[in-house]
Order: sequence, then C-alpha cells, then structure tokens
Amino acid sequence: MKPIHNYYNVLSKLLLAAAITVYLFAFINLSFFNHPHTDDYIAGYDVANTNLLGYFNKIYMHWGGRYTSILIAGLWAKKHLLFQHYYLHTITLLISNLLSVYLFVYVVNVYLVKKSFQFVDMLLATVTYVVLQITCLPEIVSAYFWFSSAVTYQTGIILLQIVFSLLLIIFHDKRLWVKNIATLLLLILVVLINGCNEVIALIQGLALLTIYFLVRERSDKLIHIIGIIALVYLSSFSLLYIAPGNTERLALIPHSTLPKAIAVAGVRTLYTFWTVFCNPLFWITSVTLLPIAYHIKDTLHDRRWLQWIHGRRAHVFLYAIISIFLIYLPIVYFSNGSFPQRASNVMVQIAVINCFGFIFLISLRVSNEVMKILLIRRRFFNLLTVAIAVTVISNYNFGEAFKSVVAAPLYHKTFLLREQILVKAAKSNSIATLHNYNVVTDSILNADYNGERQLIKDLLVQKPSYLFLYDDLSNTQSVGIIKRYYGVDSLVIKQP
Repeated sequence: MKPIHNYYNVLSKLLLAAAITVYLFAFINLSFFNHPHTDDYIAGYDVANTNLLGYFNKIYMHWGGRYTSILIAGLWAKKHLLFQHYYLHTITLLISNLLSVYLFVYVVNVYLVKKSFQFVDMLLATVTYVVLQITCLPEIVSAYFWFSSAVTYQTGIILLQIVFSLLLIIFHDKRLWVKNIATLLLLILVVLINGCNEVIALIQGLALLTIYFLVRERSDKLIHIIGIIALVYLSSFSLLYIAPGNTERLALIPHSTLPKAIAVAGVRTLYTFWTVFCNPLFWITSVTLLPIAYHIKDTLHDRRWLQWIHGRRAHVFLYAIISIFLIYLPIVYFSNGSFPQRASNVMVQIAVINCFGFIFLISLRVSNEVMKILLIRRRFFNLLTVAIAVTVISNYNFGEAFKSVVAAPLYHKTFLLREQILVKAAKSNSIATLHNYNVVTDSILNADYNGERQLIKDLLVQKPSYLFLYDDLSNTQSVGIIKRYYGVDSLVIKQP
C-alpha cells in the first residue's frame, strides 16, 4: 500500500503546485500591463526637479513622517526607474513576501520541530499562505500594483514577518554571535517598519508588547534585549509621529465625535475579520493546522509554551481579545473610524496572522487521542491538499485575476495612448487633448475588435480589478499633477 500512498501524496502536491503556479503566473503577468497613478507622478516630478533629499524633505515636512516609504519611493523614482519598469515593484514585493514567509516557516522548522518538515512541504506551505494573503485582500490593486500605496503598506507587512522570524532565532538559538546578528537586524527592521506607515507602526508596538508579556519570565537576558528594542521602537516612532507633515495631512481627514469614531471603528473591525472569514481558502488552510499542531506537540523543544497554553483556558481567550484589539485600536486611533481600503489591506493580513495563531493554539489544546482519530488515515493529508488546490482554483479572486488578464491589453493600450499624447504635447508645446477612460476604451474596442462577438467585447472592455484603481482624469488635483510631471502647459479633457 505504501507505493499507492506515495503516488497519491505526490499527485496531490503536484495539483496544488499547479493551481498556485497558474495563479501566480497570472498575477505576475498582470504587472507588465500596469501603469502609474497620481502619487507616483508626484514622486517622479519632485525627484526629477529637485533631488532625493529635496523630495524627502518636502513630503516629511508637508505630508507625513513615513520616512521609509518616502525613501523607497524616492529611490525608485530616481532616473525614472519607476516609470520605465513599472512592473518591477509588483514582482519585487511578491518575491519579498514569499521569502519572508518562507524564512518564518524555515525558522519554525529548525528551532521548534527539529527539522521535521521537508523542503517541498515548506515551499508549498509558503506559497499557499501568500496566495491566501492575496485572495483575502479587499483591494489587491493598492496592495501590489499601485506603487505608492504598495510600498507604503505592503512593505511593513513583509518586514514584520521577518521580525517574527528574528524573534524566534533570538529566543531559541544558543549561539551568542547568531543572537547578536539577529538582534542587530531586528533593531534595523523595527526602525524601518515604523517608517512605513502609522498603522503598521502601532501594530508592531502592540505585537512587541504582547511578546514581552509572553517571555518576561523566561530569561533576564531576553528582558535586556526587549528593553533595547523598546527604546529603539519609541525613538523611531517619535520620528514618524512628530513629523510636521502629519498636521497638514490630518487636517484633510474629516473628524468625527469620539462615540461615532468608536462605533465606526468597531464596524470596520468586523469588516476586517469578515473579509477573512468569507474566503473558503482560509478555512481549508486552517484545517492544516491540526496535523501541524499534533506534530509540533511531539517535537517541540521548549515545553514551557505547551504548559502555558494548557495551563489555563483564559490564555487562549486572552490571545483572541488581543488579536481583536490589534485590529481595532489602529483604526480608531489614527483615522477616527474612517479607513481607506489600502490601509484595510494591512489589517486583513494581520487578521489572517492572528486567526491562524488562535486556531493553532486551539489545535494544541486538542488531546492526542482526538487528534489520532481525526488523522488516522494518511489519505486525510492527500485529500486536504487536493481540497486546498480546488479552493484556490474556485476562489473569487482567482477568477478576477483571469478576468483582469483578459481585460489587461485594452487597459494597457488606453493608458499607453494617453501617455503618448502627453509626451507629444510636451515636446511640441501644444495643448494635450484627452478623453476619459471609458471613451478611449470604447474607441479602441470598435477599431481593433469590431468583428468580435459581443460577449468577447464585454470581457475585453471591463475594468481589470487587479489594475484599475481610478481614472486620473476624473480628479482636478490629479490632472494638475499629471500636467506638472509631463511638462504640459494646457490639458483639455473632452467630454463624451
């Protein structure tokens, strides 16, 4: 029977690998049809007409203290790298996220479960988790495809995942030089994360505070390390918080009464978890935590974690309460209850981490006898792997990705034509005449796809949800920014 089991095991993993590969291929392919939006042009114009330092000073003094995001945007905009290779940031963020998740899985494998998991299993776990992250996002376009939003919000998530890996190394590695290097890298990342955005900075602080309460009785040396981390965190957070630009930006955000802000933030918190719970892939992948927890209970080096979990049921509920407040507090504190979807992307990814942690703790409390009944058959793992693959393929965002792939060429032609008109007008010092997005797409559709059936036309003309954020020409401020970037004196938008 063993060869048959091995056959089903390999086949199920190949099916999952194929489903994820197809999705990620579509995801990467879409990046080559992508085009810049308003804030990207601000970085391009300011860096080109001043320098990197001038751009940094302008944004920090007049818009916000997100020093890491400002620096990244300035570096990418330098010498027009951002605009000549606009696809590159999406691919870079995706690969960086995969590597950060794999690092965490690898560290868990090395330090907690005695290298019990094979490379293929760790790789599949990594890509499955990243696909889960992406498909839970309420606004994928601002998480990965719109540069200014992506580097502001997604960078912090990636760095925070690396922080969790470094903390495990510091807590479990016995070599002093490894601890020292990991601590130094951790301090650098704490500073960088605080400079990404206010939301992830506060989440990082709350997460580090939670970890402190978990390990405060373990070792005096660890307490000293945490003390240093706290000092660095507070110092770098002050750079973010006291930036003069924060006052100007917050003045543009509508304010509400405290009771209303608390209520609205509560609704947004429910929305965040609902976004995760509505994804079938989340529930299927959560089931995988059962065998992982069962395996970890037998191989865990440090048994004190299990003693803490089994000690009192209140510990698990305490984790659940902390997880909810990790989502709620940033929303109510920084936005008075008003939260853009691009910031919700961060909260949803944190919610996924929190929910996985909670389900994992529950799984650890399940008795070994019950686990053996649930996992008695090896085919359970094969069926679970197949179920994950099917859920990936049938996921709503899987379908949206391929709908976007179909519509992407027309989207690309529309924005490419607009950019060509602007460049030509700038060179000839003439008036740039543009039409809105819908008018241009209809024109291209009638010219290039006139003979196609209406069904095909409807698929081609739809706005690709992975790429389309909004039409820059619909906003007067955006139009002014585009004029400055391209050097156009006059821009006329013809109405249909």
